[in-house]
Amino acid sequence: MSIDDINDDLNSEKSKIESISRKLADIQKEKKEMEQVLKDIEKEFANNQSSSNIEKSHKQLKKTIKSIKNTIKR
Repeated sequence: MSIDDINDDLNSEKSKIESISRKLADIQKEKKEMEQVLKDIEKEFANNQSSSNIEKSHKQLKKTIKSIKNTIKR
């Protein structure tokens, strides 16, 4: 194996690592956005006074939290 072959292999691996790093950064950004949405929903839920609306909000909040948790796990 020549030095050029080794350099090519190293550059290929470097490109893969850079791609994974970009994907990870995107995932972390998306996670932060989802966490903010969750905080907003929780705040709205806490401010809700009507028992009918609270029940509806609670069901929706549960679904949203479950969805966000599943997405974060990925």
